[in-house]
This record gives sequence, C-alpha cells and structure tokens, in this order.
Amino acid sequence: MTERCDEFTITFLQPAPGYSTSKTITRDANGELRVEAYNAGTHFAAEQVRCATITELAAELEARRDGRWIAVRGQPRADLDLGRLYADERLEQVAEKRGTEVVTIGFRDNAWLASFSDGTEVKTAMRRNKTNFAACSRRLVMMDADKVVVRGADLVHDLIAAVKGVIAKLPSYFHDVSVYVQLSSRAGLDPEGPVKVHLWFLSDRAIPDAEWKRLVKLCAPGFDGGVFDPIQPLYFTDPTFVGMPDPLPQRTLLIEGTDSEVRVPENWPELAAAELLAKHWPREGSRHKAQLALAGGLLGMGLGAEVAERLLREVCRLAQDEGPGSVVSDTEAKTSSGQKVTSWRQLAKLLTGANVPEVIAAVRELLGSSDDDDQRPEVFESAELHENVEAAVAALAADESLYKRAGELVTVTRVSAGDAEASNAPLPEGAPQVRSIGVPTLRERLTCVARFRRFDKRSESFVATRPSDALVQAVLARGDWPLPPLVGVLEAPTLRPDGTVLAQPGYDTRTGYLYVPSATFPSVPDNPSYDDAQEALATLAEPFLDFPYARGPGANGDGREANYTAPGLFAAIAAIMTLVLRPGIRGAVPTFVYDAVSPLRAA
Repeated sequence: MTERCDEFTITFLQPAPGYSTSKTITRDANGELRVEAYNAGTHFAAEQVRCATITELAAELEARRDGRWIAVRGQPRADLDLGRLYADERLEQVAEKRGTEVVTIGFRDNAWLASFSDGTEVKTAMRRNKTNFAACSRRLVMMDADKVVVRGADLVHDLIAAVKGVIAKLPSYFHDVSVYVQLSSRAGLDPEGPVKVHLWFLSDRAIPDAEWKRLVKLCAPGFDGGVFDPIQPLYFTDPTFVGMPDPLPQRTLLIEGTDSEVRVPENWPELAAAELLAKHWPREGSRHKAQLALAGGLLGMGLGAEVAERLLREVCRLAQDEGPGSVVSDTEAKTSSGQKVTSWRQLAKLLTGANVPEVIAAVRELLGSSDDDDQRPEVFESAELHENVEAAVAALAADESLYKRAGELVTVTRVSAGDAEASNAPLPEGAPQVRSIGVPTLRERLTCVARFRRFDKRSESFVATRPSDALVQAVLARGDWPLPPLVGVLEAPTLRPDGTVLAQPGYDTRTGYLYVPSATFPSVPDNPSYDDAQEALATLAEPFLDFPYARGPGANGDGREANYTAPGLFAAIAAIMTLVLRPGIRGAVPTFVYDAVSPLRAA
C-alpha cells in the first residue's frame, strides 16, 4: 500500500471540565438496558490537527478515546472577529466590573484565552454552532452505518468479516481501501440487528460536504448523510458500561487495503445511475423498448446525445444487453422533427423489480433532475393551517383533471367493464361519468401539483412529506376552488348558445361542458352552405322515411318522398336535435309528446 503525503486537517473539540463525550450504557437488576446520551455541554475548546495518512488519522483518534473529545467536519471561521464571536457574554460582564475591556482572544493549551487591558486573562470557549464553524471541502470521509444489516455478522469472533460486509454495501470505489474502524456505542447490544460502525476513510481529493451527502443519499442506503454537516458531532470515544461488561472484546482497528484512499470518479452520479438501472433492466423481449424510453428520457432532460449514448452503453454493458446501436441518434432525430418519443413513464412500465418509481426518481436526481428543476410550487406545512390550505388550494388550479360541481370536487372517468357488467348498471362500458373526489384521491392529486415540506428538527431543515390528513380534509371542505365549473359531459358535438359549434374534445370554457367523444364524428364546416344543410337533413331523416306518418296538408301519394311533408317526421328530427343541442339552448326547451291512434299510425 502506497500512502500519500498530502496533509489534511481534522477539527477536534474538547468540552469544559466535568462534561463528557461518551455514552453511558447501564443494565439494571431486571436485565433491562438503558443508553444515556453524552452530555458535552455547549462550549468547546477547538484544535485543528494535521495528518498526512490514514495511519496518522487513526493514531490521533486512538489518542482521544477517553471521552473528552468529539470531531466535526467544519473548521473555525477565520474571517470573523474572534473576540466578539467566541467570547462568552460573561466576559463582557467581567470586563465591565473590572473597569477594563477584552483586548485579544487567542488559543492556548487547548482553550480560548481572553486577555484584558489590565493584564489579566480568563479562559473561555467557542460554541458549536453554524455561526462559528464553516463548511469546507475535505479529504476526510466518515461513513456512519446505522441501518446496514449483514447476514451472519459476528462482531465478537470475526470483526473484519463483519466490517467488510458493511463496506460491500458502499460503491465499489470504497472496497479494498484502508479504513479505520470504530464500532459505535450501541454495537454489540443487538447481535441480530444492523452493524453499527463508523468507517473513517481518506479520499484522493477534497470533496464538498454537499456532494458527500448526495452520494450517501443516492448510493449508500443504510448510511447516515447527516455526518457531513459542518457541526455534526463525529463520535469516536468508547462508551461507559455500568453493571455489565463491554459485550465486544475490540471496538477499533485499522484495516489496510490495496489502496490508501477512496478514488471517487468525477462522473460518479452517471455510473451510479447506470448501475441502478442495470439492476432493474428488463429481460429479453422488452430491452429495445427500454433503450428507446431511456434515450428519450435522457434527451428530454437536456443531457445531450453524448451523455445519453455513454450512459446507455454502460447500462447495456452492466445488464449484458446488446449495444444501443443508433437508438440515441434515432431518438434525437425524432425529437428534432417534433415526433413523440417514449420517455420515463414508459421506462417505468418496462423495468423489473420492486420500487420502480423510486428507482426512476433516484436516477433522475443522480443525473441532475433535482427539486430545482421541478416547477411544482412548494407548500410548507406548519401550525398555521389556514396558510397551508391557501397554498394547497392555489396549487390545485394546475390540475387539469379536476373540476368543481355543486360545491364538490369532481373528476371524469370512464365506466370500467366490471362496473358495466354489474346489475342495474346505468351506463355502458367506456361511457364517461362524473365522480366526486374523496380524501385519498385528493391527497394523490395534491402531490401531483405541489411539493409538500415539513420541518425536521433533527436536520433543522424542511424535508419532503405527504399532505397531512388535516390539510387534505380542510381543502376538500372548502366548497370553492380555483377550478373550472363542470356543467355536464358530452359525448357528441353540439352547439353553443351563440350558435357556434362545440366540436373540439376537452373542456369548453365558454359553456362549462367537457366534450369526451365516444365515436368519430364528421367534421363540421365553420360556414356551412345550403347544400350542407340539405345533406344533413337527409342524413337525419333517413332512419324515419319508411314510417307511415300521417300526411300533412298538400301531400300526394305514399312512399319515402311523400314523408318529407309529414309533420311527424320533423317532430322526430326536432326531438333528436333538441336532445343533442340542449347545451346551446338557454332556458326551457320544447316538450315532445307522442300519441299513437293505432299500432301503425302516429301523429
């Protein structure tokens, strides 16, 4: 193993006397375990230590396992006035009582030392908060495994094998790398549970905290990305056991690998996306369709043909699929010419295995489709329910599948085969029907039009969440929403009250009707001629011409031609026209009554 000599720093914090950075684990008389968190106080002395190798880092950590130290990734901010920033408020009070003032604050003997103008000195310490510590890119990497389960892991008799089982859950560039291993305080308390261990690595270059957190989130399930916050404590001290011995004979060790540092590829998101897709790639029969859908999705994200080609080839290599050939160039040509191409939605139908939607979301995030690319508005759930409801109701305006009708939220669906076959079914299969929206469906629709956030106390930030029951129920009970009113649903063209033709499928804002055609209808000219009207009349009359209507005044003879003068024929046509053209009539419509004087006569 070749070790690098590039120096790096690690920030150690030491609490005031009487405080500890060790957890206490107690077994009572009933055999119950109790774990007490450490109490390190609020003020710390800071020390930045330089190291050059993983061996030196291990030595520094080993020397501070006595319960009086923690580490953080951040470094004390050098651009601030240390005298005003780090001095405890009591110093100002001391200075005022002495009739003096604070001159300087320096670091000596692992403590901050305040010097007063009268020549006296008082020790103080800095607070561990985000104001005092700045994030910085570091080669130091601590991977905290807290939910990683390794089958057959034996921390007592084969610690190295158990640790390597945990490391195997990390991306391949962590494998066979020298690592300082430190079992966490809870390790060994639950032999069947996750292997809780801290893995200290060095990377080949300084990487920002945000990139490490993104890598852990997307490529290292079961590991905690919170350790990459600047002031998050990095624990490495031994726990204190009361009433029981330590269940583990060894808690730390240095495992030397074939390489001294983790070499994270610059294009790690691309490689991780390819590996994730390959795990869910379809079998023979759907692979070409999957290639087309992935190419369409990648190009639709604006990644470019070069990236799409490279990523698709890597997926095919890992999944042992045939090369993509001209899939990317063909898809690009179709996109440029305005033709429709398949994309992520089709790919989700083709991938195999569980949690495919989450896989697609992770791949898109890896490739740069983050929340910043998401145009949905954000709704922050808080105690102010009225504000949450206002934001959610406003977001509903973007849902084109919802309408308001008689104080209810409704949508339009098609009658399924099962519903149509049910006894007393009012509508045939495929017919459109208006349905009211309930709480479960409204929650789903809200997540389509908005991103919901709640405040997480642990991370001190807003995190993604689902709309709460209280919020959804309040939105549903509103009774009025910024949605189009639905007057009715049409399956055939009709006339508007102004005489224009409603023949375009979809919602008609001028009438409030939703036109959902159930068949293909002939087009209607914008300016029909007299001949067009005659042709339409003949088409409407055709089904009735053989009926023996009573003849009208001046009618001669019998037969189909004579029926054109029968008032009954035009009454039948008018009844049909009234039914179809009802949306174009304001107010009441005529009533049609049929009276048969004999089985063969009607008037």
